[in-house]
Amino acid sequence: MPRSTIPNFRGLAKRIVQDHRTFDPTGSAASGLHRFDGILPDYSAAALNRYVARSRKDLDALARLERTDGLSRAARLELGVLRGMLLSELSEIEDQRLPHSFPPYFLYRLNIVNYLLRNYAPLDRRLRAVAKLQSGVPAFLRDLRQMMDRRLADTFYEIGEMAASGMLDAYARELPDHLRDASPRVRAVVERTNAVATSELKGLVESLTTAYKPRIKREFALGPRKYARMIFAEHLAAIPLDRLTAVGQRDLRANQAAFEETAKKIDPATPAKKVLERMERDHPTADRLIEDTRRMLEEIRTYLIEHDIVTVPSEERAKVIETPRFYRFATAAMNSPGSFERLAKDAFYYVTPVEDSWTPE
Repeated sequence: MPRSTIPNFRGLAKRIVQDHRTFDPTGSAASGLHRFDGILPDYSAAALNRYVARSRKDLDALARLERTDGLSRAARLELGVLRGMLLSELSEIEDQRLPHSFPPYFLYRLNIVNYLLRNYAPLDRRLRAVAKLQSGVPAFLRDLRQMMDRRLADTFYEIGEMAASGMLDAYARELPDHLRDASPRVRAVVERTNAVATSELKGLVESLTTAYKPRIKREFALGPRKYARMIFAEHLAAIPLDRLTAVGQRDLRANQAAFEETAKKIDPATPAKKVLERMERDHPTADRLIEDTRRMLEEIRTYLIEHDIVTVPSEERAKVIETPRFYRFATAAMNSPGSFERLAKDAFYYVTPVEDSWTPE
């Protein structure tokens, strides 16, 4: 086998990673690679077609290398990671059609939370990145409108409308609070870009509400072939769907049995469903949600340490804060520091507060 195999793989791997970082500058910046700060991706039809074509060529090149016998075990593991990443991206773009069917595919790239919360650089520098990002919002949302399906699945519409409204809230309400501590020159620049970006987002929210909401559809299933490809991309294992279904159903039955058994331990005289309903009523009040969550997390941490279940490597704590509005389809979520972040090591645990529109149930 030629000696060039290993260098060829390392060169290919490096380029694939670089292409991925350029394709997703938002994720790259969030990972701590701040040379990508303020850069919006190009998700136009032409750019996506180019990325798909390049990814398929890269998959072919990885497949050729995989058939050789000169790669170490570590290199083969790395090859599998790269292959899974490319297959997952192709699944999202081609099979799931997320750039067309799922508005947050675009909208999450407008997120400015990390620029406001993470002190990895002086405030003025972070706000300049916000201004750079916002200056690209009109063209970016124009691409979104051109790519978006005329009819959206109801769930995708709801998450999209929430993302657009939440992003608008971050620009219109949260960003101005941070501008008070900026230098006059930077404040003036961001106020200009924010006015334009806010106006663009308002237009999108209105369009989603008036033009897209009346046309929502219920169907969103991928179908068995696309779903199987998605599973393979995520796990790099060809799992027959009937076997996957059988395993899932078996696991469901095991959990149902464990649920019944646990309910009997709690209250042998009460049906399991009633026990669950009673436990569901035991929750923090709306005004105590954040504080009670902080206390609960500390209790969990103490229990893990005292019972020697896991080693906790540091004394740092995740800061419990309200979930940003654009992400409130999740009841709770973690915003961890990026893998390449050198300075801003803060982690944020999002908890979604009670909305006024919610029913007691």
